[in-house]
Amino acid sequence: MNVLFFFAVMFAIVLAVIVDPAFAQDLTEAPPAWFNEIWVILQPVIVMLVSTVGPILITWLAAKLAFLLQSTDEAKRNEIEERLRVALHTSAFNALKYAASRSGIQLPDMLSSASPAVLSAIDYIRSKNPDAVDAFKLSNEQLAEIVISKLPDVKAIIAAGQPADAKQ
Repeated sequence: MNVLFFFAVMFAIVLAVIVDPAFAQDLTEAPPAWFNEIWVILQPVIVMLVSTVGPILITWLAAKLAFLLQSTDEAKRNEIEERLRVALHTSAFNALKYAASRSGIQLPDMLSSASPAVLSAIDYIRSKNPDAVDAFKLSNEQLAEIVISKLPDVKAIIAAGQPADAKQ
C-alpha cells in the first residue's frame, strides 16, 4: 500500500510540473521584476538538478516497480507449486486407500517400491494427477517414496475402521 501511495504522489508531482506552464500562461498580472531576476540566476541550477536527478529517480522507480512485480510473480508461482504438491500427496494417499480397499491388496507394515500396492498406487497417481507429476518431473522411484510415506496414515484409517473413502 505504501508503494502504491508513493507512486501516486510521484505521478501527481510529475503531472503538476508538466501541466504548470499551461496554467502560468493565464496570468493577468506579470510577475514581479525580482522574480525574473532570481529565475535567471536559478534556472541553470534547477535545469541541472532536474536533468541529473530526474533519470536517477525514474531508474529508482522502475527498479522498485520491477521488484514489486517480480515478488508478486514469485508468490503466485509458490502458491501454484504448493497446490500441486498438496494434490500430489492427496493423490498418493487416495491411491493407497484404493489399493487397500478396491483391489484387495493387503498393506503390510513395510512396503518396498516393487510391491504390488506401490506399483498400483503409482499408476493411479500418474493417471489421476499427471499435471503435478509432470510439473515436478517425478520418477517412479520418487513417486514410490511419496506413496510409502503415506502408508502409516492409510493403515491408521483402516485400523480405526473408517471407510476407505474417508477424507484425509
